[in-house]
Amino acid sequence: MPQSLRSVVAQEEAITASAVVTYDLPVNPLSFIQFVFRWQDGAVIGNSSDAITAALSFLSKIEVLFRGQAIVSVSGADLWFMMQALTGWKPGIMNLVDAAAERHYLSMILPCGRVPYHPAWAFPASRRGELQLQMTYPAAVGVVDSPALIVETVELLDSTPRNFLKYTTI
Repeated sequence: MPQSLRSVVAQEEAITASAVVTYDLPVNPLSFIQFVFRWQDGAVIGNSSDAITAALSFLSKIEVLFRGQAIVSVSGADLWFMMQALTGWKPGIMNLVDAAAERHYLSMILPCGRVPYHPAWAFPASRRGELQLQMTYPAAVGVVDSPALIVETVELLDSTPRNFLKYTTI
């Protein structure tokens, strides 16, 4: 099993309505990208599917681009489904309580292969600037306050992946 390296791509960056942001991803083989959404309730919506729907609506589109071509292109809700279908892991939801002005967190991964951390299933090494993450935010972010995003990657050092996944929303 190769060593893994966890890197922070974006640390608590505010989500701005109608923005498109692009991040350069690491050059080593990439196992997965982890997203942690943070928000506060604008009203008491608490522990219901409304809060989760609002959190997923933060992302209109998530794209992983290799030399400008989309390898992955999904919405927040599609990512929720793909993560569960590919890994069997359920997204982590922290502090989902029914109170106004509470801070909540939703954690999901975008797997690059069928099995996270597997040396044969990852996106292969690339050169700086070739692999990018592009996020498109909606015009409005719903009934939440102070939405923010943390993006981290897990690289597999000393691995030579043979396979990676490509999936898009039609």
